[in-house]
Amino acid sequence: MTTQQNTPAETIQQEGTPKKIKLTGIRKAIAANMYGSLRSMAQTSDAVELDVTELVALRKELVERQEEIGCKITINDLLSYAATQVMKECGYANSTFDGETVTEYPYVNISMAVGTDFGLMSPVLANADQMKLPEFSAGLKDLAVRARSKKLTAKEHSGGTFTVTNMGIHPVDMFNPIINPPQTTIIGFGRCVEKPAVYKGEIAVRTMMYLSVTYDHRVFDGSGVGRIMKEMQERLEHPDWFRQHI
Repeated sequence: MTTQQNTPAETIQQEGTPKKIKLTGIRKAIAANMYGSLRSMAQTSDAVELDVTELVALRKELVERQEEIGCKITINDLLSYAATQVMKECGYANSTFDGETVTEYPYVNISMAVGTDFGLMSPVLANADQMKLPEFSAGLKDLAVRARSKKLTAKEHSGGTFTVTNMGIHPVDMFNPIINPPQTTIIGFGRCVEKPAVYKGEIAVRTMMYLSVTYDHRVFDGSGVGRIMKEMQERLEHPDWFRQHI
């Protein structure tokens, strides 16, 4: 009986040369900002699974009405708009913290995480809580396009009161988003997936989605994030309220 001996790693012929990439510019700034965020805050993340079957149905209806509405409403528009309205009511989370003073804002400036070829950007849509859904949708799309083409103004890079990030285009269900300082809250959306779920006491195929909230535990605690999740659940699982904002 013979035994097979492992070949020493140093004798294996390897092809190619490792590539070293030095972080510069925007990527370096993003790295410093994310590391500083985790190092300087008591960040905690919670998540809840929501039934968004009715929300998806509403979105389909709104797409069919896009000529009447004036734009094509996306799921991200609906999710982000709901978050904006919830932040309006939960002022403790629509806030910034400088280490000593919490500033709660009477208006909502939503920062939207946008992936670009040169890194993650978070352009700001100011006074988003005062907009109807079509204006809000157009504003988010405009920011995303200009962020990817480096055409944002300096003002649109700052002043956000909370952030949303959506991983729904990727095979990601749940994640722990990192807060954009000095903000205290970021809300993340996973992908929408059809799966068996209990609906009205029976097993049915429903469209489910995870909602994640990361918050600065120095500023508010579990009861505060619980209220955010409850308000978001109510709005996303029973979406007829959107109709009055079109």
